[in-house]
Amino acid sequence: MRRYAGLAVIVAVALGLRAALLGRNSVWFDEAFVAYAVHKGWRDLLDFLATHDNHPPLYYALIKAWAGLAGTGEVALRTPSAVFGAGCVPLTYAIMRRLSGDVPALAAALLVAVSPFEVMAGQDARMYTLLQLLVLAATLLLILPDRPWWWRPAYIGTMAAMVYTHYLGFLVIGAHGVWTAWRDRRRLGEWMTDAGVAGILFIPWISFFFDQIARHHGWGWAPHPLLDVGGLFAFGGSLFGLGSFLFPGSPLSAVQVAAVLPFVVLAILGARGMLLPALVLAVPIATMALLPLVLPASIYPRWYSFVFPFYAMLIINGILRIAPRQAMAAVLVAAVIACGLPVMERYYLEPSYRLWDYRGAAAYVRAESHPSDLIIFIGDEYAPIPFDYYYGSTDGSLTLMPTESTHGRANFFAYRVAEMAKQHPRLWVISLIVWRKPTTLRLVPLLSSSYHETSARTFSGVDVYLFEVGGGVRGQTEGGRAR
Repeated sequence: MRRYAGLAVIVAVALGLRAALLGRNSVWFDEAFVAYAVHKGWRDLLDFLATHDNHPPLYYALIKAWAGLAGTGEVALRTPSAVFGAGCVPLTYAIMRRLSGDVPALAAALLVAVSPFEVMAGQDARMYTLLQLLVLAATLLLILPDRPWWWRPAYIGTMAAMVYTHYLGFLVIGAHGVWTAWRDRRRLGEWMTDAGVAGILFIPWISFFFDQIARHHGWGWAPHPLLDVGGLFAFGGSLFGLGSFLFPGSPLSAVQVAAVLPFVVLAILGARGMLLPALVLAVPIATMALLPLVLPASIYPRWYSFVFPFYAMLIINGILRIAPRQAMAAVLVAAVIACGLPVMERYYLEPSYRLWDYRGAAAYVRAESHPSDLIIFIGDEYAPIPFDYYYGSTDGSLTLMPTESTHGRANFFAYRVAEMAKQHPRLWVISLIVWRKPTTLRLVPLLSSSYHETSARTFSGVDVYLFEVGGGVRGQTEGGRAR
């Protein structure tokens, strides 16, 4: 009973960390896209995902059902991720207990509960904590020694749910197959049948899947940064120039390698005797690291939050190998947890840690705008979505594609400025930090033939410029301060 009391405390801590300040941060683009998608009708949702996204539909369907009850406010939108994330803690415990015993299982569960990477994923309205929950459930089912009548439909259904949540689920199924062939060969035929049935269940989505591949939605702004993945796993990223949850890091340095290397060594040591967790961790990361060599692929380190529990299992096992005495092992576990405290402190206590304050930008424009104003967004066709989440509809706005994303082809010319000036005495230009410098340098000279910049404000990476016909420069501010 004592171990279950300890597990209950760890689950409560996990839920508390994920619920704390859940609605403080403004939604970013991917979260706003979820809200935008689930406002569509059920019939339209699948077609929309096939033509405008690169993910399968299960998470969106669940959020659409949830939004019908709770709405799509920040807290409501993120609550399922927080609950799924907390639910991963007891599943981590259950797997590790079967592999290594009660005390290591509690330690692994604790690492999952307090990891900055896991907390960030648990406060992000995306599908990765749901994927993590399903991966853990499928893995637990795979290692059950006794398989009652319900085992096969449960395992098949969980595998199917994984690939309907994210295509990375296929790589986890592959890892399960490798483990079965190596450690449980007598059941390999049965496993292949189960995997085949899960594949058959995926057939209704297969045409949509190929549509998404053909359209290849999304882009990557950095090559696959394995070191950034290591930093996120080790201490939540963003230290020593490593990438954060949303952004890539600075170029490779010896300091970054030194910061991540001890955790990599621990995980490698822990892989001994932990083949299944090692495979579930390594197969998705290694496969996606190699994928850009053969296909144009967008890879983001935050995706791998779903395999963090298996990393935690390896870390705990690695600690037990170098510190078999319980007291020393407890010190090392505490040290691993302590390494994440600086990032956790910044995440909770520094409002500027999370970029893209669309909430503040939309509130500012709403308060200062006139009915005849024109809003220009710098970005692709989806650029208005996170701004509109707070502002409401911006029908009639103009979206300008940066030439960086149009292979150098210009799509805005000086003659249009004079035409706009006749209808719109004032222009709002809204751009993201990714595009603002090069695009603004090109756009301002074009607008200067009819407009003058009268104000400029930055809301944590969202730049808002106001241009008016005639007049002089009134001032430039950043977050209400001169800049």
